[in-house]
Amino acid sequence: MSNTQGSGKPIARGQLLVVAVMTLAAAVLWVMFDDQTKWFRRVQWYAQPALWSWMSVVGMTILGTLAGLLSWRKPRGYGTASELVFWLRATEYLAWFMGYTFVVSMIGYSPATLLFTPLLGIRIGWRSPAQIGICLLFGLAVILIFRTWLGVALPSSVLFEYLPALARNFMLTYF
Repeated sequence: MSNTQGSGKPIARGQLLVVAVMTLAAAVLWVMFDDQTKWFRRVQWYAQPALWSWMSVVGMTILGTLAGLLSWRKPRGYGTASELVFWLRATEYLAWFMGYTFVVSMIGYSPATLLFTPLLGIRIGWRSPAQIGICLLFGLAVILIFRTWLGVALPSSVLFEYLPALARNFMLTYF
């Protein structure tokens, strides 16, 4: 029996591990779902706030189970450790996101966004002043779209407390 797919590439054994972890995580989310969300009476099923979250968790669980069953039948090849390292590298961006949410809670949405967009630009290899400027403009555009245009309520900066009253009110409302 060959340890390759149709393309001639070996099938990494780490796939089964990733599928198992993701399916287990989805099942845990499914079990905790009623404690974390709310279904309202007198609201149509398609208008429930929890509907899409519920559909996502159910879909993740069902599709993860099917992927696990299908990958269980596949022949195994080499590369489990290298594939696991590849998947774990993606958790770096989870760490960036967690750091961002922590900084947002400390200094507010606008300053945190303007801080993290150039940092992420530097992380992906953008080093020139023009590229950092693009990152800052992107961060400003995100702030203007979410805070000003869409009116999304996001944490404001504690730094705004030190501004004069008129400027403080303007910044709290639009930034």
